[in-house]
Amino acid sequence: MEALRAPSLLSLHLSLLPTRFPTRPYDKPMLHLPFIHYPILLFHQFKFDWFSQWYPVAPVCDLDKRKPHAKRVMGLDVAVWWDRNESEWKVFEDSCAHGPVAVCVYHGQCFNGSGDCKFIPQAPPDGPLVHTFKKARAAVYPSAGQNGIVWFWPNTGPQFKDILMKKKPPYIPELDDLSYTKSMGARDFPLGYEILMENVMDPAHVANAHYGIMQIPQADREGGTPIEISVKRSAIDGFDAERELARSKFIPPCLYYTCLGFPSYQSNESVSSGLTKEEPSSHMSPKRALLILICVPVSPGNSRLIWTFPRNFGLWTDHIIPRWMLHIVPTN
Repeated sequence: MEALRAPSLLSLHLSLLPTRFPTRPYDKPMLHLPFIHYPILLFHQFKFDWFSQWYPVAPVCDLDKRKPHAKRVMGLDVAVWWDRNESEWKVFEDSCAHGPVAVCVYHGQCFNGSGDCKFIPQAPPDGPLVHTFKKARAAVYPSAGQNGIVWFWPNTGPQFKDILMKKKPPYIPELDDLSYTKSMGARDFPLGYEILMENVMDPAHVANAHYGIMQIPQADREGGTPIEISVKRSAIDGFDAERELARSKFIPPCLYYTCLGFPSYQSNESVSSGLTKEEPSSHMSPKRALLILICVPVSPGNSRLIWTFPRNFGLWTDHIIPRWMLHIVPTN
């Protein structure tokens, strides 16, 4: 399978990394996993509910407020549109009330952000208020705009109407910090979510599959180097891991976050699971470069990757390099 190509600007991050490699002998296992024995029955209590999670739909920078956008996530067809009255993005089920087709303007029905039908042109003004009937309503998914991404909760049940008050999408402070770059991109791939997620988490393929991006001769296509990985925490809500020159965090089902190349970076990860919204931190290292890769399950055999590589240096690139140019390498 052809390796996924990363944006060329990734080299701006990696070129700053130290070019040395570990000199100590590897006299211990290369992968350290904390082993905790759990009774089998306990695993049923910790079963991961795929439909009780927040999912990214699309970066805001790829959306046009003047028209709705059709997207698919977790096999669900949704319509994303900008509500001018509430000044926020809404996510509807992409299905019209008048027939088994996608949301459309066929009959000119008008809806508000709550899914209520406000106007049916064909209804007589002195007749029954058919626009208030339950059948005329549109199904609305809970949604939130955060970190420049539109997220949605894949359940339209009334019990989830206020789910945002109880559980928030994962929050990444650097994406709201004005001292960091903000370039973001997205691409759909004809491969399953599980394959895409394995790809973005696998550090061993980079030197070979993304030849030249490391800019380190010792880690050339001819072999790469040993990688010692230590898993610090592993649970149903994700894991934290450390390896030479990098610390990583996974928040299921979609977010993989890595801080590269700065030994002074501490393990108090700035990305949060969304239960609380942390403020952008100011106590980090003077220079920070991060890889944020968000893998979205679209349908069986299809997935979507949203990527952004924020850094608090070299911000000039955002001002002089047009966004379309950043898409040339990863989309060809």
